[in-house]
Amino acid sequence: MQSRYSPSYLCPPMIQRIQSIYLLIAGLALWLIFVFPLAAYNPAGSNNELSVLDVFTLNSADGAAIPNPWKWFFLIAVPIAGLLCFWTLAQYKNRKLQLQLGRILYVICAVLLGANYYTAKKLTGVFPGEVETSYGPSYFLPLIALIFLFLAMRAIRKDEELVKSLDRIR
Repeated sequence: MQSRYSPSYLCPPMIQRIQSIYLLIAGLALWLIFVFPLAAYNPAGSNNELSVLDVFTLNSADGAAIPNPWKWFFLIAVPIAGLLCFWTLAQYKNRKLQLQLGRILYVICAVLLGANYYTAKKLTGVFPGEVETSYGPSYFLPLIALIFLFLAMRAIRKDEELVKSLDRIR
């Protein structure tokens, strides 16, 4: 029965569940990888001239741009993972499918973490001598997405167990 104070069009059933919020945050975290830098490099003796690495290129302080060797991987994996998060969110009536999609998302996020690490370490070899590396927000965003995916999958499992327990009572 609908209350006159909370019409269904204002709050669809999928948004009322906490796992929907977790999946939304995970999807947004994945899409933000394109916005923020992965790392910043400060070569020794360069008078604080930072070279910034994003998903697409390494922009050095002197204006040169070196393409990121993993650019195509990021251009494919990040949108797929982001869209898969939102599609998982839309599958709120099929909890078993949500759990399967969550496992796939775990793997994609773990691979993205590895790709971030490999890219940041590999491109330190571009600079001669020692390099001070500071990691940007995009370096840690797959980890944040992984944490929120874990929380969402745990909440989905709780819902599934609740439904099974209610079926036993009937």
